[in-house]
Amino acid sequence: MIDNIKMIDNILAGTPYWVWLVLLYILKVGVSGLTDRVLAVNRLGVLGVVFVGGSLHDLIAVQPWLQLFLHCMLWGGGLLVGAFIGQAIFGPLLRRLYCGQDGQVYIPGSKRLLLMLLVAFIGHYVLAVSAAISLQPQWLIMNIVFSGLMSGVFIYRALQGRRQYRRVVNQCQSVNSAF
Repeated sequence: MIDNIKMIDNILAGTPYWVWLVLLYILKVGVSGLTDRVLAVNRLGVLGVVFVGGSLHDLIAVQPWLQLFLHCMLWGGGLLVGAFIGQAIFGPLLRRLYCGQDGQVYIPGSKRLLLMLLVAFIGHYVLAVSAAISLQPQWLIMNIVFSGLMSGVFIYRALQGRRQYRRVVNQCQSVNSAF
């Protein structure tokens, strides 16, 4: 038991400081999503880009090229499954975007973003640490698939969010032009 506590303490102490900054950013973004807010459409894709970038970092480290091809296929499969999960999690929320009295597009508050960001952070952290400690290939493979999965979730959120944003903007304009 004490050995496990020491191992966890060593893992946490050896974690680079930027990882904790990422966690703080995730918490800030997730907590802001708990209340209704103006949808910043230009920032919708940031999370998708972050997850794709993290995935590319893992994929670039893979050698030789045949393994890279296979890992890209696994990542792509995770991406597709992630898009379906994103549809189930974020689709209903994004369909509820609304036009505020000020003419801006609002997204309703929800725990979904915070929960998905925490799942993504904790899942990636555990898989990355496991891959580094054990050096077994299955941890790297699970991390790549998980990265694809999370990329798919947040890419879906960005694309569908933009689509729904345009729909609501058109509604706002037609309401404002009626006055």
